[in-house]
Amino acid sequence: MDTCKAIRDIRQEGYDEGHDEGYKESLITLGDLVSEGVLSVEDASRRARLTPEEFEEKVAAIQKR
Repeated sequence: MDTCKAIRDIRQEGYDEGHDEGYKESLITLGDLVSEGVLSVEDASRRARLTPEEFEEKVAAIQKR
């Protein structure tokens, strides 16, 4: 493997990890807004581009950690 490809792979891995963490934080924030009555589950799930059921499942899974 050449050095340039190794560096690109490492950078991509870091980007992917950061993206995943940011998405989780967004779901937590949306879940908090639902809990506080600021947003409905339907509005929050639409913003997360998920069905209401998927949204509730993902938020519950994140909050268990």
